[in-house]
Amino acid sequence: MLYDIAKAAHIFSVLLWVGGMLTLAVVMPVAGRAREAAQRVHRWDRAAFNPAMAAAWVLGLWMAWDGGWFVAGWLHGKLLLVVILSAVHGMLSAGMRRAAGGEGRPLSAIQRHGGRIIVGLVAIVAILVEVKPF
Repeated sequence: MLYDIAKAAHIFSVLLWVGGMLTLAVVMPVAGRAREAAQRVHRWDRAAFNPAMAAAWVLGLWMAWDGGWFVAGWLHGKLLLVVILSAVHGMLSAGMRRAAGGEGRPLSAIQRHGGRIIVGLVAIVAILVEVKPF
């Protein structure tokens, strides 16, 4: 029962986190011109998206430990991709924080293509979790 609750909470956290990253990726290109929008998204990032990422990590690691999956190759691949997703989130979050503060910097490649990167990585994670190819 506890595992099922943790799994449901993990799925909710991941959905909120990925939705937040996609929001950051969509707003990022216009954030420099729309400071109020950048400030709102930055507040949501701090209040909801960052805690969702932390919850996804904690719950996911607990479930992996409880299930004895740390020896599974698919989990190693998933963890690598989730580390990359966390880094992408950090880059998008930092860019949004700067835009909310009025700093106008050119967008990095991650900030320009963040949505595509996120969708691609999340798709691969879903395949690894469901198919468990190795």
